[in-house]
This record gives sequence, C-alpha cells and structure tokens, in this order.
Amino acid sequence: MIKEALFNKCLTLIEERIAHIRHTIQEAREASYDESKSSMGDKYETTKSMLQYEQEKMGVQLNEALKMKKAIQQIGCKKEKEKVEAGSLVYTTGPVFYLLISLGKQLIDDEEFLVVSPVSPVGKLLLDKKVGESVLFNQQHISIETIM
Repeated sequence: MIKEALFNKCLTLIEERIAHIRHTIQEAREASYDESKSSMGDKYETTKSMLQYEQEKMGVQLNEALKMKKAIQQIGCKKEKEKVEAGSLVYTTGPVFYLLISLGKQLIDDEEFLVVSPVSPVGKLLLDKKVGESVLFNQQHISIETIM
C-alpha cells in the first residue's frame, strides 16, 4: 500500500536525521576535547565557544527531530477516514498531500507527494475537509478527490 510505504519512508528519513545529528554532536564533543588538550589562550577560548555553540545548536535540532519522530509514531498509519485529519493521505485535483510532518516533496514509485504538517498553512486548510470540498492553495482552487 502506498500510504504505508510513504509512512515508512518518513519514519526512516527522520531516524536518519536523528542519527546524523547525534553523530555531529559526538564529533563536536571530540573536537572540543582535542582542542582543550592542544590549545591555549584566546584562540582556545574562541574555538571552545564555537564548538559549544555548535553542540547547543545540534541539541536543539535533535530535540526537534525527536519530537517529529514521536509525532509520526503517535499518528501512525491510519486507515481511510471520512474527513482529513493528521495522518491522512489526500488526493486532490492538484498535489497529493500527506499530513504527517513537514518533509516536503517525497517520491514513492515515481509518484510525488507533499508531506506537510497538519499545522502548516496548507495542512490547516485541509483539516476536517471531506471528499468533494475544495480549498484555495497557491491561488488555485483544489478539490479533494480521495482521503486515505
């Protein structure tokens, strides 16, 4: 099923992002340790501050990625619904939207999907809509054809 493949791809992408951020944090820690062994004076303080800032920035990104993963897991791969909600795959007369988290355009079997958060501007437009209803998106009226 296409929805399950899309769900699994999103989960994999966020897990890869988490792993990458954790790796970057570890590298920054190691660089900070190496720098503290070999440097002295103002250069040391500047480098140490930059590395500390990088670790803090990566920590924020890690927290955001972990929140995204938790949101994905809570939403799950829900079955067809009568109205659009978090986790819905929405086929329209325009793009196909997957309301999960903000990941942008994703390809599955050469089909393009816009993976958006339910709290994004377009996500808010689509929420609670039913098949046959339309919304104005990018100055275009798009009608909802199928909700999965």
